[in-house]
Amino acid sequence: MLMAETRNDKNISVIVPVYNVESYLKECLDSILQQNFQGFEVICVNDGATDDSGLILQDYARKYEQVRIFTHPENLGLSEARNTGLKHAEGKYIWFVDSDDWILQGSLEALFEKAEKSRTDIIYFRFKSIYGSGDYRKVSEEKHMAAGTDRTCSGREFFCRAVEKGLMPTAWMQFIRRDFLTQHHINFYPGILHEDVMFWFFSSLSAGKVLETDREFYLRRNREGSIMNTKNYKRAESLFVILMQSMEYWNADDFTETENKAIGAYMENLYRGYEYYRRFGRKTKELSVGGYKEKLLYRILHRPRKGYYLTFDQYQTDLLRRAKHIVMFGCGRGSYDLITVLQEHKIKIDAVAVSSLEGNPDYFFDIKVEALNCLTFDRNDTIVVIGVTEKYRSGISDNVRKLGYKHIMIPKSIGGPEDDSRYGG
Repeated sequence: MLMAETRNDKNISVIVPVYNVESYLKECLDSILQQNFQGFEVICVNDGATDDSGLILQDYARKYEQVRIFTHPENLGLSEARNTGLKHAEGKYIWFVDSDDWILQGSLEALFEKAEKSRTDIIYFRFKSIYGSGDYRKVSEEKHMAAGTDRTCSGREFFCRAVEKGLMPTAWMQFIRRDFLTQHHINFYPGILHEDVMFWFFSSLSAGKVLETDREFYLRRNREGSIMNTKNYKRAESLFVILMQSMEYWNADDFTETENKAIGAYMENLYRGYEYYRRFGRKTKELSVGGYKEKLLYRILHRPRKGYYLTFDQYQTDLLRRAKHIVMFGCGRGSYDLITVLQEHKIKIDAVAVSSLEGNPDYFFDIKVEALNCLTFDRNDTIVVIGVTEKYRSGISDNVRKLGYKHIMIPKSIGGPEDDSRYGG
């Protein structure tokens, strides 16, 4: 058996996010601290708990030197709690354990031994679900790949088989080498639900080698009223963000035909979930989670139809082809329409400009967003395209002229009020 040499060796970091679980926390911590494996630490992240969970953590930290506590002043969510744990982890391997669940005796020793022997990035294992009565009910057998013996394969091969079986492993179903997560910059996307789905997508497709085992190491408590047993619109928003992030990853690498089919099936499954949860709660064109790109695309897809979009006529397109420099003013819906058209015509934008950088993204279509008055182009040879809605065009055009730009282009509105202005002098 492979064992840690001393009590202070940190071969495994068990990360436990904690939020208002005073009724279950002791059982969880006891299951970890009573393991017959000495080389581990327990990183407990108090994510702004308002019950007695914090007091319980302090009591355990006084009794056990393996327990380390990190506290968020307010509830930031499961992703941020796990990321805090990752930031402070010192173990060779990581295991995320939810604070209302628990692990089986001998789990740390067995997982460490398997990881060291197989030299894998991730170990995937079985679990049991516990319902209100406390009786064990085994999770459906067909949703686990390994049967009888341990099996190693590439992460991408595992991903394809998992998708085929309808399995999306949670974070706590994985025993992970910490250096692997660091090397591939894998962590949890903050502010969303279903964070495990995105984490598994990135980790499995990035892993060089994984191990599947049919041994059970984890007991999951299925509670009524838990966040994953509730229906709300944030779940739809979160799945939208995961779709966008997954699509970006998919486009950034090369995959085999089999892998592409599996990723496609994964994406379709996410979209079905997104459509289902859109039924619950107040629908809005404003996304409450995600980054700038997701929020912009969500707003474009869900805005009330105004019946028009911005584009260029043939005369304007010809002028842009001959322009020495092109500056797009604005980084909202109108500019999105216009840059998309220019990309179709293979016309290059030299800069995206705004009046003030405050409140705007750093990049738009991978082009750095800059203050218009800081650009160094020759203002006699630059066309400034006004990529904003009609309401703001006049004032912005006046400001652009005051800065000395000689050529201002007003795009056309298709399907709405026509603007005959083409190329301002």
